[in-house]
Amino acid sequence: MFKSCIALLILVAFCNTKTSAQESMIPDVSYTYLEKLINIAKEYYPTVKNYQNQKNIAEINLKKAQYSWFDAFSFSYLYQPKTTIDISKPTFFNGYQAGFTLSVGALIQKPLLIKQAKQENQIADNNILENDIAITNEVKQKYFNYIQALTILRVQTISVQDAESMFKSIQYKFEKGEENFQNYSQASINLFNLKQGKINYEGALLKAKSDLESLLGEKLENIN
Repeated sequence: MFKSCIALLILVAFCNTKTSAQESMIPDVSYTYLEKLINIAKEYYPTVKNYQNQKNIAEINLKKAQYSWFDAFSFSYLYQPKTTIDISKPTFFNGYQAGFTLSVGALIQKPLLIKQAKQENQIADNNILENDIAITNEVKQKYFNYIQALTILRVQTISVQDAESMFKSIQYKFEKGEENFQNYSQASINLFNLKQGKINYEGALLKAKSDLESLLGEKLENIN
């Protein structure tokens, strides 16, 4: 009886090992599909829009700084009618009189303002790049976690099916008196544990799927 129980455990372990060896998550990984998910996440994620808005503002400020050279200059004019005579303030010029003024301080600040605007524009570019890298890595990680959970569940499902077939065979023999109760009980326990494991892996798959979809803004079923 002891040898029969050991043989049963070895057979279960062999079936599980064989099933696991036949399964791999690598064939399920589609880098084309992954790239599509990354692009969808970049369009959906709010930080992408925020950083793009910052970039737009930085470009506007840079153009304003570059076009503001003329702010240091000001133009004014005065019109003195020829028929007006003011004895207290006699004038020697009549008609239109124009003048220009130059703000030296404003003129000196212009290169610094342009340099600052360029640096702000560069910071906006770096923020966009950094955010793209972060989103790309996040989607990759969650996608691989999802594929891993999917593969593990598939392996566990096959193990449950094998254990069910084995249990039915042992149950049939037990009912005919050809198998002892210990082996029958052990097969029942193994089947229960495998089914419980399958439920746990189903939960892990649903969580991995939900984590990935949170980056995409839509269900995976809607993405082809």
